[in-house]
Amino acid sequence: MQVEQVDEADSEWEDDRPRFRIYLFEGPVHDPGVIVDTYNITDADMFDAVRWAQERAGDRHLYAVALVRDERERPEAEGREMSRGLVWLVGRDLNDPATSEAEQRCGRRMTARRGRRVVL
Repeated sequence: MQVEQVDEADSEWEDDRPRFRIYLFEGPVHDPGVIVDTYNITDADMFDAVRWAQERAGDRHLYAVALVRDERERPEAEGREMSRGLVWLVGRDLNDPATSEAEQRCGRRMTARRGRRVVL
C-alpha cells in the first residue's frame, strides 16, 4: 500500500449517486467463478454495498464489489456516446485470469475472506 498527501481541490467533478456492482462467485475454492450472480446497488454507500455482499455471500461464496463508472469522450467509447467501466473496490472478477502477481494476491485475499465478516 502506498499513501501520499494530496490537495483536496485537485478534482473536477463529484458523483453523489454512486452505483455499485456486486459479483457473487459460486464454485469450488480452486475454481470459484464457475457461476456468478451480478447485482447493481444504488441509493447506498460503499459500506452498505460491502455489507450486502458479505451477507449474500455467507460462508459459501466469494464476493467482489466495484464502482460502476459511465464516462463520455473516452478512447474506449469510440463511436459511442458512453463508455462503461468498473473500479474494483473489493476483490476482482475471478472469471478473468489473473495476469499479474497483484491480481493473484487479490484472489488469495478474496478466498481468505470466505465466510469471514470484514468489519468496516
